[in-house]
Amino acid sequence: MKKFIKYARKEPTTDDVVKKYGQPEKVYDVQLYDDRAAKHPYARFVWNSSAKPTRRNKRVVVNCFTWTLKWLPDIRVRKNLSIVTKPKLVIEYHYADGDIGAYPAGGEAQKLWEGFAANPLYEPTKIVIRPETPGGD
Repeated sequence: MKKFIKYARKEPTTDDVVKKYGQPEKVYDVQLYDDRAAKHPYARFVWNSSAKPTRRNKRVVVNCFTWTLKWLPDIRVRKNLSIVTKPKLVIEYHYADGDIGAYPAGGEAQKLWEGFAANPLYEPTKIVIRPETPGGD
């Protein structure tokens, strides 16, 4: 027997008027999905819909059928993306002899990788991309 479950989450609105003239960081649609991974959309309730479910709703009616809701974490819009700081990334190369090399990730990463891949003595056994920290912690 098939379970009658839909997965719901709040997502930024798709309404072009709100995006252009309103406050899109405050307006959310509710999207329903067939799967927990949110790969297969089923229905969308726009921000001004009177039938839009809220977190306190456990069921929703779509296409004359009642579905059980499981809520997923919301997708939020940040008002000012310029203040978000991204950590500097480092690529670690772990070698078979136990050595570890850490190099800044960026445009040079591809050239660095090609240099190591050209010499079989330096072939990495594992590659890790991590945030740059003092002393490699």
